[in-house]
Amino acid sequence: MHLSIVIPTFNRSRLLPLTIPALARQRVGAGVTYEVIFVSNGSTDGSERLLENAAREFPGTFRWFRIDPTGGPSAPRNAGIRAAQGEIVIILDDDVMPEEDLVQRYADFHREFPEAYQAAIGEAYVPEKLLHDPMSRFHAFPYDEIRSGQKLNYLYFWTCNVSFKRDFMLASEMFDE
Repeated sequence: MHLSIVIPTFNRSRLLPLTIPALARQRVGAGVTYEVIFVSNGSTDGSERLLENAAREFPGTFRWFRIDPTGGPSAPRNAGIRAAQGEIVIILDDDVMPEEDLVQRYADFHREFPEAYQAAIGEAYVPEKLLHDPMSRFHAFPYDEIRSGQKLNYLYFWTCNVSFKRDFMLASEMFDE
């Protein structure tokens, strides 16, 4: 199973040196591979230089491209989904510090729930070292409701840490731009 991590980013040169290594250190089992796609939403702070260095340091795993600024994450998410090569897409925000088994856990979920409409929501928190960043905000999220196993509506589809089948999302018209 091949998974694509799509990360829209804008002017995060201070955070990318933390998130890039965490993404490069993912531990995956046999039969699981992944790629990381950053989509710069018109960054002007040196973020793109960091992304270029990551693509050079981790060829075949990291890649990035730039789109004109859109003022929001929907267009870069959609561009990344279109460019993704994985059958499963993971959307992360650029301030999410993934655990080293994030990719494997999503792969395990999608093996267990192969139906096209199944999506997974990962828990997210803002680490202490990122609380100073004005763009990183702690959101109270009802994770207990998710853990209950009940069927959830679209309001629970928070995209800071979520995965879904790429083909299903492409057929569902993706994120509103």
